[in-house]
Amino acid sequence: MSSKRRLQVIYESKQQEWETVHERLSSLRQSRTIETDPENQFKLDRRIKVIEQELKVIQDELNQIEHQLGLLGSSQDKYTPEQVKQTSFAQQQRRERSDFGAYQSSYTSKPTTSSKRRILAGFLIMTGIGLIGFAAYVLFVDYNRVSLPQNVAAFYGSLGLLIGGIGVYLW
Repeated sequence: MSSKRRLQVIYESKQQEWETVHERLSSLRQSRTIETDPENQFKLDRRIKVIEQELKVIQDELNQIEHQLGLLGSSQDKYTPEQVKQTSFAQQQRRERSDFGAYQSSYTSKPTTSSKRRILAGFLIMTGIGLIGFAAYVLFVDYNRVSLPQNVAAFYGSLGLLIGGIGVYLW
């Protein structure tokens, strides 16, 4: 088997490997956009970075093989212009896919709805705790100095429990 044919076989297998890794990367990016748990988002971000590095290594190997094929082709003049166009088209397609992936990963770094919901839930929980604390203070500690009826203080405590419960539910 000639060295040119061997390089073409290696190139084709690397191209298939690149497509497989790229599909896996696309799948992880899609999972990342759907994921709402910050811990899982962090894990997915790390896996995406590792696979992006792996994809870059494969791209570099493909470029190196293409360069070697170009050198062999120019020395033997068996490389047709159509083959050169196909190779450059494949390179351009990989670059576009990589650029799109970078755009997609930067797009997903916006705050998600669940983080906004958790902020609201935390606010409601803290408000509920504050109302319960105020009601407990009025009822048990300083009842003589504060001129609030007992039923109003109990209402504040109940309202605090309700608001805090909604916050816990949203969390």
